[in-house]
Amino acid sequence: MSPHTDDGDFIEDGNLQEDYTDRKKMINLGYRRLSNGGTKSASPPPPHAISGFCRAHVYKAMVVVIGCLVLFEFSSMVLSDQRQMWLPSFPGYHYAIRQWKAKVFDPRVLSCNGTGCWDQFGSMYELAENRSDTTVHTPAVANRTVQTVLMSLLGMDTCPLVPPNLVGAIRVLSEKLPEEDIVRANTGLQPGGRFRPSHCLARHKVAIILPYRDRPEHLRIFLNNIHPILRRQQLDYGIFVVEQAGLTKFNRGTLMNVGYVEARKSYDYDCFIFHDVDLLPENDRNLYSCPGLGARHMSVAIDKFNYHLPYKTILGGISAFTDAQFAKINGFPNIYWGWGGEDDDLSIRVRSHGFNITRYPAAIARYKMIKHDADPSNPANPVRFELLKFAAKRFKSDGLNNLKYKLIDSQLRPLYTWLLVDIGSPPDSRR
Repeated sequence: MSPHTDDGDFIEDGNLQEDYTDRKKMINLGYRRLSNGGTKSASPPPPHAISGFCRAHVYKAMVVVIGCLVLFEFSSMVLSDQRQMWLPSFPGYHYAIRQWKAKVFDPRVLSCNGTGCWDQFGSMYELAENRSDTTVHTPAVANRTVQTVLMSLLGMDTCPLVPPNLVGAIRVLSEKLPEEDIVRANTGLQPGGRFRPSHCLARHKVAIILPYRDRPEHLRIFLNNIHPILRRQQLDYGIFVVEQAGLTKFNRGTLMNVGYVEARKSYDYDCFIFHDVDLLPENDRNLYSCPGLGARHMSVAIDKFNYHLPYKTILGGISAFTDAQFAKINGFPNIYWGWGGEDDDLSIRVRSHGFNITRYPAAIARYKMIKHDADPSNPANPVRFELLKFAAKRFKSDGLNNLKYKLIDSQLRPLYTWLLVDIGSPPDSRR
């Protein structure tokens, strides 16, 4: 007698167990194969098989969709540093996200608690509970932060604390090369003079800001020297040349403030270095970074001053600030038109806020100054000493919070980002 299956189908094949197992597999896939004179043919699956098959796949699809939505929402929350409407809000939510970002993305941060975060030196990073004004919410910032997150997820390691390719003392290049030659010598730069290492995650995101007017040869010499050094230091950096339009007296402080504001719009830089165009580093171990231990004076030893520090409180030439530090002191003063005064005012602001002025040893923080004639459009400011008398009282009303300018043009050039700005004219008494 030929056996029967438990669903009533007749089997004529002699290999009962093998055929039965095969048919059970086909039922689980939503199909049935029936024996008909040794020939197997397909028939429509029963309703219960179809419904089971659909439910299983619908559940899987729902899980995938929900997971994607949660991931997207969390990514948006991290990138924008804002609460999202459909996620529950609770006290400390915003602050907790800022702490999470600091611990994950800032290699300087070792630990955080309810009051703030600390680095390996015991310095505190302030994380205000309900402030998002220090974060720039632009598509450019989000896109580049996403790239950083993806690089981290792909297993890319953080760059070494001490970059391995530094050589120490270097020869300053004084050749006046055409810009095309400098571009060819610095392959891998992104438009706007942007660069990030390709094999590791940079520890520092640095904006180099240069106040500028009518010094094209100095600018080319500077770019030819600085790009190779910054690349060896494995920085994620960009160079911003802020050019003052018109023929009014030069205002270095206002141009620095403009560069800071515009750089923050383009990327989430954590370090801002304010740099004169005529200073060229002589040692690549003078790292272009912001340790966060205080305002950093970088141009310690300049050949013009026989490689000696002119006075202890000087902060001119090149200075470096974290984003939080620069915002807290209200940036540079805008009131100084002509040469001198704004750097000493900046030093007063720094010290009045309790920040130390830190420096590398003079043997490392060495610079060569490009020789040039006095600029007739930038005479010494005759009232700078009078203005300095009230610097400590004036910082709350003169700086980033009263900055006024008009961005005339902006270009992502091969070696730098060029910003042409109209900052107005000095008051009649200072013309």
